Amino acid sequence: MTDPMPTDEPAPGCVRLTGFAGEANGDRWRMLNDNVMGGRSRGEVNFVNGTMMFSGFINTDGGGFSSVRYRLDAGALEGVGRMVLRARTDGRAYRLIAGDAASSRVVHRAELAFEPSGGWQTVAMPLPALTPSLRGDPVQAPPFDPARASWLGLMLNDGKSGPFELIVDWIDVCG
Repeated sequence: MTDPMPTDEPAPGCVRLTGFAGEANGDRWRMLNDNVMGGRSRGEVNFVNGTMMFSGFINTDGGGFSSVRYRLDAGALEGVGRMVLRARTDGRAYRLIAGDAASSRVVHRAELAFEPSGGWQTVAMPLPALTPSLRGDPVQAPPFDPARASWLGLMLNDGKSGPFELIVDWIDVCG
């Protein structure tokens, strides 16, 4: 849904997990690109004007992904049923990714439903919609357990080489 005006307060039943104004964000966010497995994609995260900018270049020759991950405090997502974020996208297919204490190797993921408009949008993702994968391939694994979540993040692996940019205003979690 297109959302031209910023929202200063979380919706009822939601908590602001992270906004980017007036916070020290860099210590909780870390990049993970395909170079961990020999790829050549580049990604970076910067905090600019109260937003987080996730940008870089995807190279599908030998890889093809870039991600940014937010380290959670123990129990931070207990009782949470969905995540909501406000962002401006370049029209590429970004995913929500998350990990829990059940397996350090399994990544739970789902595509975020951004419209290709390029304007500010608010999207919600029910956490039960996350599906388990290992190195990008679906696997049989227990469902994502928000109570045991250790990190969440954003990823681009749409199979297309080229530049990317996703600007995030805030991330809320809701019961």
